[in-house]
Amino acid sequence: MNTTQHYNIIYTIFLLLLGTCIYAQPKLMPTEEKAVITFVLHHPTTLEPIVKQSFGISSQSTKETFPLTTNSEGKAAILLPVGDIYNLHFKGWRNYATIEVPALPYQRREVPVPYLPPTNKGYELVDIPAKILLLKSDGSAFNKREKLTITNLSTNKKHFCTTNKSGIGELALSIGASYSVSFKNAPNYCKFSIPKRMYAFWEEKILFERIPGKDIFPMMGKGLLNFHFRDLEGKPQANEVFVAQNIETRETLECTTNKYGIAQLLVPLNARYTLSTSFNDHFQQLEVKLDPGFSIVEHDIHYQSMTTTEWDERQRIQEEISAARDSIAKAQEKELERLLDSIKNAKTEQIEKEIEDIAKNDHPISFKRKTFRIRKEIEAKAEICKRSIKHDPNFLKKNKKPVLSTLFRLKEKWKGKVIVTDITQSMSPYMEEVLIWHALNLRHGEQTFYVFFNDGDSKMASAKKVGSTGGIYTCKGSWGDMPKLIETMQIGMKNGLGGGEPPENDIEAALVGAKEKGTKELVLIVDCYSAVRDMALLDQVNIPIRIVLCGAEDPNNFYAGHKAEINEQYLTIAHRTGGSIHTLKQDIWDLSKKKNGDKIYIDGNTYILRNKQFLRQK
Repeated sequence: MNTTQHYNIIYTIFLLLLGTCIYAQPKLMPTEEKAVITFVLHHPTTLEPIVKQSFGISSQSTKETFPLTTNSEGKAAILLPVGDIYNLHFKGWRNYATIEVPALPYQRREVPVPYLPPTNKGYELVDIPAKILLLKSDGSAFNKREKLTITNLSTNKKHFCTTNKSGIGELALSIGASYSVSFKNAPNYCKFSIPKRMYAFWEEKILFERIPGKDIFPMMGKGLLNFHFRDLEGKPQANEVFVAQNIETRETLECTTNKYGIAQLLVPLNARYTLSTSFNDHFQQLEVKLDPGFSIVEHDIHYQSMTTTEWDERQRIQEEISAARDSIAKAQEKELERLLDSIKNAKTEQIEKEIEDIAKNDHPISFKRKTFRIRKEIEAKAEICKRSIKHDPNFLKKNKKPVLSTLFRLKEKWKGKVIVTDITQSMSPYMEEVLIWHALNLRHGEQTFYVFFNDGDSKMASAKKVGSTGGIYTCKGSWGDMPKLIETMQIGMKNGLGGGEPPENDIEAALVGAKEKGTKELVLIVDCYSAVRDMALLDQVNIPIRIVLCGAEDPNNFYAGHKAEINEQYLTIAHRTGGSIHTLKQDIWDLSKKKNGDKIYIDGNTYILRNKQFLRQK
């Protein structure tokens, strides 16, 4: 006889003796701290009671073991401390089943235990009692009647049950099988498996509830995205569009919020998605995959912003202001042309006097003159700036020069940076500042890479495609390359035909600048009112963009008395690229560190960060 056999004999005798003692005890009574649990052992198919069967039960918390033996009815009763979980053990089969005794007073319950010896090969065909418990997200029971269809995934046999007011449905299911669970309007909602071993009963907890506004449910093989839209006052809004794009396949799926402010989308599992709205591209990336132990995936995305209608109205107003400024700019260009025509035959002395007058009185420079004449005027203005700054370090700020003021106070930080400049019509008052900066600060041997963009040359709006709008001109300028710089700017301005529609291809131009060898960050000089047409490209930028906003704190006659309300897209660009914002008087650093709900202040306006996008507050 080996050691195992010897142990089994002793264990059996021990159970029989103690089981008989317990059986001989008077009727057990429950207390506040102990429950009367009666185990009822029966054959799983014939339901005949299994008598004089010895087994043990052990506490998972204290590890204490209690021996039991069934009587002539196949029953064995015991007092067990409440608030614990217990394992059933049979000879040769430990951890046969598990039961939970909740922390409730004066409990008395019977636990059916279908049982066959482990050597009996018929047990794999046995049906056992199964209980389906529906739970809400807060852990409480979903207490409404639901009809469930439970399908054996091997045999395709369907089982049906209906839950009661406690969220419980009961039926018999085979062990050693996997099952799918379907509800009304929620097919193939989830699945679960019962291992091939004997259990007293099986309990499956399923997270399920019906919530107003959520009419779609997750299913096996697909995850559910629930978008919750609230306006800036916290009210749900309908007709807001959300888009999920598969990062690998580029497939896009779209949904629209209902009256509850909820939009739902089923997406394939094991994929990464970028999430966007109609005016906030790529505000989040999300991986949709199954977590261990789960058969469904559901994500709630809470999004707070102004509505699309409000955003469109803001853009419309800004476009009207941009159009008004373009009209003023064109009128000024015509006036300059008239003056040029009147003096085109002037003598050298007269030309030199006029250059001196333009520089001294800071009159605008016309880029329709010859390159030589423009260079002379730029150099004259640069010399006056140089002398004036020595006398008064705040000269540029006092004279409303946002580009020069910013570049000058940050010249050590931005030495050798790539400069990307909008040269559309509304930027004409600021273009000469870039050239003056070039004349003031570059020395022999130094070079700066310039990118000028005009939003697509003369293309019609319908022909402008994000990422390939065009109208981008580049040159690398050293101290002696002022003529080349002026000519490049002139060509870009001429081909842009003096303006066009307000949105500009800022990001496309920035990506061109980023390709310059050794570029670690960019300086982007823009009109603070203009919209950005290609925000969808922003996630391709992997270096900081330092943005100089023209017009934010330096109102000129282009603004016709309007208070500057900068286009928030520029704040978003700086935030997402790790960049910064710069105006005539202000430098705002570390925008990438701003968190949802943080605010920044520019010229009396407040901008709040929501969903990686800045919005101006009313």
